[in-house]
Amino acid sequence: MRERGDAPEDEQEIQTVPEDEPVSPDSFDSESGMRGIVNIMAGSVFCSECGTENPARASACESCGRVLDPLAQAQRSTAPVRKLHGVVVATVTGICVGAVLLAWVTGLSMHLGVAEVLRFEGERPVQIKVLASEADLSQVFGLALAFGLAGLVASIVFAGRYLREVVLGATAGVFVQFVLWLLMARAAGGRLRSDLWIAGDGFVMRGPAPILLTQLLLLMLFTAILFAFAGWIAQEQITGKATCVHCHSRYSLRPTAPVRCPKCDAEQDRDGVQWPWVMLVALGSSIAFALIVGLLREPLGFALECHGQMSKACIAARGDDSFTIFVTSMTAKDFTFWAVAQWRYLAVTAPLMFGAPLLLTFLVKRGSRASAGALVPINWLLATFVVMIALGDLGGSDAGFIFLMRMQVLALFSWGAVGVVGVLIGDKLRYRKGSAYLDELDDD
Repeated sequence: MRERGDAPEDEQEIQTVPEDEPVSPDSFDSESGMRGIVNIMAGSVFCSECGTENPARASACESCGRVLDPLAQAQRSTAPVRKLHGVVVATVTGICVGAVLLAWVTGLSMHLGVAEVLRFEGERPVQIKVLASEADLSQVFGLALAFGLAGLVASIVFAGRYLREVVLGATAGVFVQFVLWLLMARAAGGRLRSDLWIAGDGFVMRGPAPILLTQLLLLMLFTAILFAFAGWIAQEQITGKATCVHCHSRYSLRPTAPVRCPKCDAEQDRDGVQWPWVMLVALGSSIAFALIVGLLREPLGFALECHGQMSKACIAARGDDSFTIFVTSMTAKDFTFWAVAQWRYLAVTAPLMFGAPLLLTFLVKRGSRASAGALVPINWLLATFVVMIALGDLGGSDAGFIFLMRMQVLALFSWGAVGVVGVLIGDKLRYRKGSAYLDELDDD
């Protein structure tokens, strides 16, 4: 007799055995063999997020907590976009815009004027107007630190990863700074489409005004994101709690951080480009690149600054066809020239541009491929900015500036190629380790 509700003894759950799993007939003759067949028939499910093998009965991944139900995935993909946290936007906007206006009024930021320079068109000298600014490093880059402070305050006060709010508030400050530069240029009788010369104590930056000013504005925006991300990480590690960006409620990260909010069931970590990690690795890459170009250029032999008392390397560079010589200063008693080997420069810096996206693929849990791909052009943009500062004396002449721009265009293609290779290799290594986070769902 069987009690009511029990399944009939002759009813068995139908299971399928994978075709590529051969089953030995001898396994049916022993109890252990039958257990093996049951395990095979039970099957398994692989998580589309982290690649972990889970039992077929599992509703969520045992490793990362990702929901394994396809219907839940579809419902999540059609979920409405979260609303912006207006208080965070207002806070970041107030700090950034206030810092821009305060620095402009007190003269702590870079002011634009107009200067006349002499250029030759063929054999005829022509005077043209260019934008000019006499500013030290604090005036050029000080506002970037103010934007970083805004991101840090937002991360500490609100304790949530409100990336969109930080970006929106910092963008408002960037727009105000652009408007001020535009008004300065017009008031001085210049145009933002002309060249810009920035001369300070020990450095010279020269180039098209749209490129240089855009780089400065992007630096402000990236600094706000980076400081905000650093504040989020520090706050979460110290307190062990995080804030849901959907319902603004606090939840515990220990012992394991939940994938979805315990209160509103909203996913906390989104797929796609993880911009905070991208900015963090980009900052590290820029610092390493600045050390290479600023301190190791002569030991590595790709850029030499030579004076009257020339070293052996400078003497050898004058007779080496791989170097391009630019005389930047000449007097009756002394002269200065630069010797630059552009192909050696590309070869020396290529490993850094290869290793940065490769490293990012292992640091980012979700959207590693997209994040590493976004890092490649950002690294080139920041490296170009560093070169304009570190080799600013070389860019002071027309020929030197054109050479630097041509060298960076070549770097765009060469670094882009090695960066893409780094992304592909990193993605492949993650799959081989069994810890890859599949991005096919992002591509669909």
